[in-house]
Amino acid sequence: MWTYIVFRDTAAGRTAFVEGTGLAVWEIMMIARCYGGDTARTAQHLEIPEALVRAAINDRDAFPSEVDGELAENDAMNFEALQKILPNIQRARVLDEPDTEGESTETT
Repeated sequence: MWTYIVFRDTAAGRTAFVEGTGLAVWEIMMIARCYGGDTARTAQHLEIPEALVRAAINDRDAFPSEVDGELAENDAMNFEALQKILPNIQRARVLDEPDTEGESTETT
């Protein structure tokens, strides 16, 4: 229906992808959301032509409930949700750079 939009069957069902990128429309929209919808910055971040970002935005505008549903599902994914899918998953602890006194600080 749209230029640059192709559909693929995935584990989540039929999903709109942007041709030549390997990215689903919702994934591009997730990045675009971080840049306030700025297509140039999104394209630069993803290292793809701006026309492909605009294609994803056009698809989202035409089918907001589908793309927004995929975004909401992704937003809802947290460690506890992952544990339900992957019961043996373990939380990794990441040590930040040493502070000025030579001590490492721990983040999770």
